[in-house]
Amino acid sequence: MAENICPQCGHVNRQGARFCKACGSSLPASSPPPPAARPPAYSSTPPQPVYAPPAAPTPPRRSPRPAPRSEACLITLLAQGFAVLFILLVCIALPTWRAGQVFLSASTYKDALSNQDFSGRFPALFVEQMDADRPTELKMEGMACINTANFTRADWQAISDQFLKPDWLQGQIDSLIDQSFTYLETKGAPLALEIEMAQFKDLFNSQAGFDFYQSLVASKSTCSFFDIAALGLWVLNPQGSCLAVCRPPFDLDQNTWQIIGALAGSMPTRYPLEYFVDISLLSDLKPLYLVASWIQTAAKVLLPAAFLLLPFTLISRRARSIHGGLLHFGLPLLLSGLLCLLIAGAIYFGADLVVGSVATSNNLVPGMRALISDVTGEITRQAALAILLPALALLLPGALLSAIGAGWWFLGRHKGF
Repeated sequence: MAENICPQCGHVNRQGARFCKACGSSLPASSPPPPAARPPAYSSTPPQPVYAPPAAPTPPRRSPRPAPRSEACLITLLAQGFAVLFILLVCIALPTWRAGQVFLSASTYKDALSNQDFSGRFPALFVEQMDADRPTELKMEGMACINTANFTRADWQAISDQFLKPDWLQGQIDSLIDQSFTYLETKGAPLALEIEMAQFKDLFNSQAGFDFYQSLVASKSTCSFFDIAALGLWVLNPQGSCLAVCRPPFDLDQNTWQIIGALAGSMPTRYPLEYFVDISLLSDLKPLYLVASWIQTAAKVLLPAAFLLLPFTLISRRARSIHGGLLHFGLPLLLSGLLCLLIAGAIYFGADLVVGSVATSNNLVPGMRALISDVTGEITRQAALAILLPALALLLPGALLSAIGAGWWFLGRHKGF
């Protein structure tokens, strides 16, 4: 009996069925069975062979046409150019951005001075410096002038103990740093740095000021007639001449109060720093500071842009293998990290040499030079460390990827791996 096979599921159905018994799909109409073949009639003529032409050969599959050699070289050079551009941008942007965060921040200088105990070390160094310089007078613009020709180291020590208190120094240092950065950051701001003098004014208006002056003149020679006359004139006009520091020949408590009262009266509550030191350097630094701030901001934008170039180093045919991709990623990271590491070292050691030569050229006592060098070293160490850490973050992964890629290439070439 003929069978009807379902074209959907292959189930064998009975002859004449219209639907598949297994899946229910429609079945094609079955055709009647072909008539039985009759046996061939006997013929005395032998069968002739039928000639069939040979089958046409199958054409070979064409592989994709390789790129011309000149085109491949151009792509390789382009990939290498992206790698070089990445390295240059990283080596410029990373140190500039990170060092700018250190050098252009007021907190950097406050922390460096605090970490090196500037306010605690400076009073003793002030005594050492004044004893080495031996100034003949202590003259401050707009204030009283004092003759210091006969001052000894003990006198400078007494002045340091009375006036250069560490807490007052630390407050003035922080205030001056804030004033400096406000001037540098504000367009059109006047250059005016001031220190607080109110506590000195109050001191000379108190018993402590009277006792200090008495102890200061106790070790001095007796005032001459001309010195006493000069004292009377100085009390009337403290800025007209310098006060002679000498011991009165008799008890002059009232006159002493007049002298220290004149000293207190000549003192402002805030005193311009420019009367002590030259601060014109800040006006020269202001345009450089503004340019450095702009460069630091631009570097912050360029750094992520540099990393967007890194995937383009893989367009070379050499980067399409595993070891090639690792090397094309690893080597730019390795070289940029290594160069940034060298830049960090140059900032640290170079700045230390420059500051050391500047301090040596000035007439500073060794302790003062050491203090300046320590503070500068603290600042440059912060800048170098700020560059060192991201440089290692580039160097170590770059070295690892490069080592794996080189090892993969070696095994594939020599061990058949």
